Amino acid sequence: MNNTGKKLDQIIAILGDVVDVFGKRFDKIDARFDRVDERLDKLDEVVAAVKGKVDGINRRLDTETMQRTDLKLPRRVHDLEEEVYGAGRSKHPKHVPL
Repeated sequence: MNNTGKKLDQIIAILGDVVDVFGKRFDKIDARFDRVDERLDKLDEVVAAVKGKVDGINRRLDTETMQRTDLKLPRRVHDLEEEVYGAGRSKHPKHVPL
């Protein structure tokens, strides 16, 4: 082989080493990404569970609020005005719901 052939063989060997080194580094990076993906999947599950609980609490509170008559403010205002100022002097209609 001539000198050019030896240099080409050296370049090919160096490039092979570079590919091996970068291949190992990319494998490490891929493993890290896999671990991050697993953690994100777990977080997604936790967030979904918390969202489900919050939605359930909101539904329960909404139901309780609708059932409680003492939270119907216009009715309470009307009753309080009649109590304070006398019957027929309230400016708030009795039939308006909350």
